[in-house]
Amino acid sequence: NEGECPETPHCAAMKQLWKHIADCKDQACKVQHCISSRYVLSHYRKCKDAQCPACGPVRETIKRSANREKERVARDKFKYDRRQSNDPMTGPPSHMASSHSGDPHPLKLSNSNLSNSQSAHQ
Repeated sequence: NEGECPETPHCAAMKQLWKHIADCKDQACKVQHCISSRYVLSHYRKCKDAQCPACGPVRETIKRSANREKERVARDKFKYDRRQSNDPMTGPPSHMASSHSGDPHPLKLSNSNLSNSQSAHQ
């Protein structure tokens, strides 16, 4: 449902307040929590104190959330890359995908590879 949030039952009300305070300039606004929220946001935007008891926990939460998102994106990219490399239509050519018995130069042709290659093309 619209407005429902698994994080808090107050999500819908916070979203409404957020929309309101984005444009409100009324110093005597009667909307509940408007003035105090604008004050806190104004402080947060200006605050440079890493030890601020109000802003510090918010900054840490944002940092942890950003790190989790980076990790999620990296995991998703890894999964996508693995799927692509295993897909015969989009993966690497078969002659490049297989291991060449530990040869550090897998594209280097040995005499046996060369003779096999020549007989295959005749």
